[in-house]
Amino acid sequence: MSPIVDYHDVYPELNKKQLREWAILDTHDTLTDYYKHLRSKQEIEQILTKANMVDSKVWVGGNGIEARSIK
Repeated sequence: MSPIVDYHDVYPELNKKQLREWAILDTHDTLTDYYKHLRSKQEIEQILTKANMVDSKVWVGGNGIEARSIK
């Protein structure tokens, strides 16, 4: 069994197709967090260094740690 996100009571104005689409998307989004491999700023900097990247910039951004680099 898998939990399904349900918005029937929260958004009664949505039609059946919209409710189904939202349920699929949000259920997927909530279940994929288990598979995320979060890294710290320092860990990402080390990975980029080991990959021989140059001109690397790593910072804390709106979506967590963000990085830009050149190979």
